[in-house]
Amino acid sequence: MEYADIVFAGGYELSLKKKQRHDNVHFFGCGVEYDHFARAQDPNTVVLPISTSWPLPSSAGFGVVDERVDYAMVGEIARAKPDWSIAMVGPVVKVDPNLLPHAPNLFWLGGRDYQVLPNYCKAFDVK
Repeated sequence: MEYADIVFAGGYELSLKKKQRHDNVHFFGCGVEYDHFARAQDPNTVVLPISTSWPLPSSAGFGVVDERVDYAMVGEIARAKPDWSIAMVGPVVKVDPNLLPHAPNLFWLGGRDYQVLPNYCKAFDVK
């Protein structure tokens, strides 16, 4: 950072810490590639079979499963909506997978190929 003209941070808290050491730090938050994920609305996009035994409606979260996820909230949603299927789609990094909340209706799907994420997205009622 000592030699950088500009610094980008992918997390808000990280950007605050780096601003203490550099005067040109910018928060570069998460986002999505709209055109890619809009394919989920295309009638020709094939819904990938995830599970025919899951109760409906279903909801999903997409993204890296790391320390930024509010695991207590995810677990509470699953407990509050036992007639729903709750799925999390994304690789688990920087957290112990054994510490993720578990419920009969909560599914940790892991990472999936980026090209087919819209197909998964189309499968869920709430995204």
